[in-house]
Amino acid sequence: MLPRREWLETVLWSALGLATGCYAQPPKPYPYPATPDEERRARIGERVKAFQAGTPDAGVAVGLLERGVPRVYGFGRTTYHEPRPPSADALFELGTTSEVLVGALLADLVARKRARFDQPARELLPQSVKLPTHGEREITLADLALHTSGLPADVAPDGVKDEAALAMLLAARPLETAPGERYQPSALGMALLAWALGLREGRSFGDLVRERVTLPLGMLSTTTFRRDVAFDESRLVEGRDASGRLAPQRFQEPLLAASSLRTSVNDLLRLAAALLDPTSSAAATTLARAVERRRPLADGSEVRMGLRASPRDGVLWQTGATPAFQTGLWVSPESSRAVVLAVASRALDARGLLFELARADALPSDRTLPPRGPVLSALPPDAIRADVVLERLVRFAGYRSPASVARPGELLRVTLYFQCLAPIDRDLQVMVLGADESGRTVVDASHYPAAGRYSTRSWRTGEVVADEFDLAIPADTRASRITLWLGLTSTGRALGAAPGPNVDLAGRIQGPSLEIVRPAR
Repeated sequence: MLPRREWLETVLWSALGLATGCYAQPPKPYPYPATPDEERRARIGERVKAFQAGTPDAGVAVGLLERGVPRVYGFGRTTYHEPRPPSADALFELGTTSEVLVGALLADLVARKRARFDQPARELLPQSVKLPTHGEREITLADLALHTSGLPADVAPDGVKDEAALAMLLAARPLETAPGERYQPSALGMALLAWALGLREGRSFGDLVRERVTLPLGMLSTTTFRRDVAFDESRLVEGRDASGRLAPQRFQEPLLAASSLRTSVNDLLRLAAALLDPTSSAAATTLARAVERRRPLADGSEVRMGLRASPRDGVLWQTGATPAFQTGLWVSPESSRAVVLAVASRALDARGLLFELARADALPSDRTLPPRGPVLSALPPDAIRADVVLERLVRFAGYRSPASVARPGELLRVTLYFQCLAPIDRDLQVMVLGADESGRTVVDASHYPAAGRYSTRSWRTGEVVADEFDLAIPADTRASRITLWLGLTSTGRALGAAPGPNVDLAGRIQGPSLEIVRPAR
């Protein structure tokens, strides 16, 4: 037997040798073949990066479900002080994607004979809250669920603090159309439905949807904004607003709390699994019963309870947003495949990213990726030509505007054309400012190229990029003419251009000028 000292030295050197072996493994030969999961992560990461131009550190979690096999990939940072990407159980604000849960809750109450789809909504609301009417047709629960109530689309329910404020709001906003007549998404209508169902059962919406829908579906992490003993705040992801600034965490639950839920990508995958297999549980069957109710739309798609649908291929989808978060859900029963998305930023085109990932069935390698933006070899013949060089990097080649006359509240499709002259190592933003006759800025439509899908870092020398966007004329504008001033900016600074006939002293390029006309009274 070894003496005690020799025995200790043997153990220590053995441990040191073992530790060295663990951390000093010979590197893989380079280049080495990536595993299928590594390659998939790289492909998804390439697409996420293209959309992250405005907020490169924003937390993004992507979930895939293919033939029953779930996979989750995180990108960006969980918080400012936590550099790791969000995990599969990290908590994001759910937003209006919660509409599918509200629809399932309504179907559950109908199955229990506690409500009817054609039941007037006023029967479930307090007498102090009177819904507006349009003729003799009353708003039903199905009208609220299918967004055909006629309630206004521009009211944020988060601002409603109590029943008195809600009553005043409804009294001041008459219905725009008769209930059931037209599809018009209304966050107020969906929030009213969720509140009414909670009142019907004598529970808060958050507690009721958790008991009847999310827990039966296995969505264990979906919770309300409230703080309680069991809530683990370390799982919270920090969100960013539309300007890229960090937003404080929200814990207050408003009166109309339909969108006051947090969820994880794992829970969104469980929701997608229930949509793919309605026979998997009683809760999944109830969810399918809600999704069966539909209304065709003019564009060929359908609106379901909480979802949009494509009759051609049966695909279901929904996206939701809060001031600092976005979520998305895309489900294809035909291919047994689903994509879910959680984004901790409003500066990113989450819907575009969701459909980009959904379209890529095999997620091809980045070596075979086509350009992510609309790229042309030359300027279209109907474009208004220009020739302004911005710091030897980009040439502003011209623009195309559908009209020279616009009305307040109108949405115009405008296309700008940029030619890349040299490699760009920054994420440049397209500056679009509209000034009235006095030079005062009345429109700010600045954005990242191609809705964030084609970062300037990816532009190739010589190509012409067509940047198409919607220009919203303010409904309350008093201007008689609005002139657009254009350019490219980096961290708030405009790229320099030599002053000329169409360039002002600040380096801004003069674009189309729109005459604002108003209907005769």
